[in-house]
Amino acid sequence: MAYKLLENYSMDQLRRFEFDQLQEHLIVALNDSELGDSDFQWIEKVASDLSNRSLSFVVLSEKLTYEILPETINLCPTLEEAIDLIEFEEIQRDLGL
Repeated sequence: MAYKLLENYSMDQLRRFEFDQLQEHLIVALNDSELGDSDFQWIEKVASDLSNRSLSFVVLSEKLTYEILPETINLCPTLEEAIDLIEFEEIQRDLGL
């Protein structure tokens, strides 16, 4: 299982990242980011696009919660949990679930 971890990226930097070239699962650390509604919509679109390519997208943050973040976005507080979630999603895809 290969994944890319993006840390210390601002939302502007993330928006310029070439997600369409990505061939591995993505974990984005957003611990210090303040996000608005347009950011959430953009994150949902990226997550959906990656999912359509059988890639996982996980937000890594101890500060964000599902009360703030849409439930359609995977959220984990630690890197280990994010990796576990990606592995779980890979198993689901392999089983056709």
